[in-house]
Amino acid sequence: MAKIGLKCPVAAPITAENSGAAPTYGTGFIIGRAVAANKNITSNDNPLYGDDAIAEMDTSFSNGTLELNVTDFGTDSTDSLEIQASLLGHTIIEEGESPNTIKVLRKKSGDVAPYLGLGYYKTKKLNGVLMYEATLFYKIQFQLPSENSNTKGENIEWQTPSITGRIMALPDFDGNYEETAIFSTEAACRTWLFGKLNYTENSSAGG
Repeated sequence: MAKIGLKCPVAAPITAENSGAAPTYGTGFIIGRAVAANKNITSNDNPLYGDDAIAEMDTSFSNGTLELNVTDFGTDSTDSLEIQASLLGHTIIEEGESPNTIKVLRKKSGDVAPYLGLGYYKTKKLNGVLMYEATLFYKIQFQLPSENSNTKGENIEWQTPSITGRIMALPDFDGNYEETAIFSTEAACRTWLFGKLNYTENSSAGG
């Protein structure tokens, strides 16, 4: 299938890890409007030699990363700060007196990014027929992003944020780390993905 679209990166905090099942998630939220999602999986490369040749080979999952690029976190400045706090474990504080109170994202060295479930879906076309493929990562932890900013020149250069997370397998769930499902309608795809991550559509930005 040819990929022609990417939508709705959605995440939810892990509230419990369960033996023999997927984690339990808290309330899900849309991270922003998707630009790109680049998954990189590293496999084990561990040969067993016998009679001077490779007799067995371990190519199982070792680890993975996901680089997620969005137009921005959320759809407004307040939403953006809340989402960054949810992804990276930072704190939101309020400053000023009502009605001029503002929210401030405070970062400190001891902040620990939470474990999250994360998913998105792609639009694909095969033999002229559109299909919708949802991807769900059971457990991911984001790293503090670097940031580059450029001054405005003659031509507008879009500057969009990226964030990279570590994809983890679940040892208590047979080592599972990802689910993929394909649907014939976008509505069914969204229902499946949002249901997995406990997200109620239109309850957050970017949906």
